[in-house]
Amino acid sequence: MNRSLQIPNILYFHIIGLLCCLTVIGCQQDDSNLNEQPSELESKVDTLTLEEDTATLELPAENPEPRRHAYFDPFVKLISGRGDSVPGVSFENEYLKYYQEEMKKGMKKLNRKRLLPLKQWYSSVLEEHGRNDSLVAFYPFSGGDFLHLHNVYPNSSHYLMLAIEPVGSVPRFTKATKDSLPGYLKSLRYTLRDVWNHSYFITKHMQEDLKEDPNIDGMFMSILWGLGATGHDIADVKRAKLDSTGTLVISAIDSIHKEMFDEGVEVTFFHPSNCNLKSVVYLRCNIADKGINKSAKLDTFLTNLPPVNTFIKAASYLPHYSSFSKIRAAILNSSVNLLQDDTGVPFAELEADSMRVFLYGKYVLPLKVFGPGVFQQDMKRKYADTNYFKGDLPFSMGYHAHTKSQSQIVAMKNYHGPEIAVEELAKKDELKEENQATSELEEDAEELAFEEPKEEETKQPEAKSKSEITPNVEQIKLEKKTPTSPKNENPQEPKRETPATEEESVPDVVYRIQIAATSKRKSSNSSVFKGLPIWTYEEGGLYKHTTGSFSTEGAAIRRRDEVRELGFLDAFVIKFENEKRVQ
Repeated sequence: MNRSLQIPNILYFHIIGLLCCLTVIGCQQDDSNLNEQPSELESKVDTLTLEEDTATLELPAENPEPRRHAYFDPFVKLISGRGDSVPGVSFENEYLKYYQEEMKKGMKKLNRKRLLPLKQWYSSVLEEHGRNDSLVAFYPFSGGDFLHLHNVYPNSSHYLMLAIEPVGSVPRFTKATKDSLPGYLKSLRYTLRDVWNHSYFITKHMQEDLKEDPNIDGMFMSILWGLGATGHDIADVKRAKLDSTGTLVISAIDSIHKEMFDEGVEVTFFHPSNCNLKSVVYLRCNIADKGINKSAKLDTFLTNLPPVNTFIKAASYLPHYSSFSKIRAAILNSSVNLLQDDTGVPFAELEADSMRVFLYGKYVLPLKVFGPGVFQQDMKRKYADTNYFKGDLPFSMGYHAHTKSQSQIVAMKNYHGPEIAVEELAKKDELKEENQATSELEEDAEELAFEEPKEEETKQPEAKSKSEITPNVEQIKLEKKTPTSPKNENPQEPKRETPATEEESVPDVVYRIQIAATSKRKSSNSSVFKGLPIWTYEEGGLYKHTTGSFSTEGAAIRRRDEVRELGFLDAFVIKFENEKRVQ
């Protein structure tokens, strides 16, 4: 029998969080929670109908043992380098061993240089101001980057990610398809290269990967990898979507094909050190005004967001634009705590919304591809004011990740959250047990490298006309309006370009490491190459096999030394211009 449960819309995510917290009875508690101090914010209240066969809430039994999903849990361990099998299939090959070791080394370095300093720094900032760090964590313009979101808000019980990219699917490995694993893992590593090396997805690369690589068809894989990389186990995976009333509906799936996740996905997960069940929802949606205006359900959903802790990173300055006014308003209306770089909500609007704003790091001109029109002169002046400027940053993240010239903005709003009594929750009938469904990559671009990024001073971008200011979400066509920055009075709409990092500004010259030359062409999957991604070119009657692709000779030399340690003692660096080798 189906019953519906009427719950204030603003309480939806809070109730999920409370239920998750109840599961820790008798289990090890997470001692990382910070002191919470309520303040003042008027609550928005609406009603939300939850159907029992979709997203009805269930009070957990006492001392529950979290159930791991029969397929997704071992699959996530496999792709994050923590496991070597899925149900019915055990993988034993040299590439998997290499992949596991590289993941281990890469995460160790990433945690040391970026993630752990980020987590500790922001935690101390929130604790200093007595802020609640366990609200719903909201990440607009997220792509599939769960990794950084979790490290910013590790104590949240629920994560909400919104982006334009498709959800995608995961492969179902069987004994018949087990040999495809190396190619799949290579594709995944390649897709994650920008998150590793730059801390964000580069839109151009992401679009090319989704279009050209049959192994990767959406953000689902990146999210699952991020869950595994942060040490989590998977309890369940369900379909997520908005119904016609703007209600978030969660329902069971009967397969793992991408058709099951056409609009969104919810993953329930936990850390094995405790019983604290959490969830992340990814919704595919166009959050430009044009997209929201076409979707009444999305408009309603954003209007009724509960109080959230928000994270914005490398957003191409889209929140500066009048054509993104609705998502900007939703961020301002619902954010209790906000961490962003200068690509997020403009400083002037944060102050106009009566948020307390604190500035960190060093504020410099945006990358030249975005033009000078998104530079915030008012914020630049505040960096000289000790009432706003609060210190340097112990990590690198965002568009200036390879330099020390980067800024982070913390904005806080007074908030008094609603009291939620256990009596408000209804226990539902038992759900039927859900079904536990248990190309070779074109390798002519950058290897997923774990070498140290070369630190260099940010070059000041050349001045561009304001008509050349460019956001980087190519599938969203901006209306002919100006950015909301008060300094920009030019009514002409910015010209569309493909954004790039400074390192990409001269893409015609690359350095590769040559490791072998053969008279016959060898498959890039050959065991001879010990799992290295291979790009082959023909010259002088020989097939010459290379690995890696770097914009600087220094980075290539560092990688060459690592390759030599794998046994390719004669490896050397070669230079290409426009895909042709030069001496």
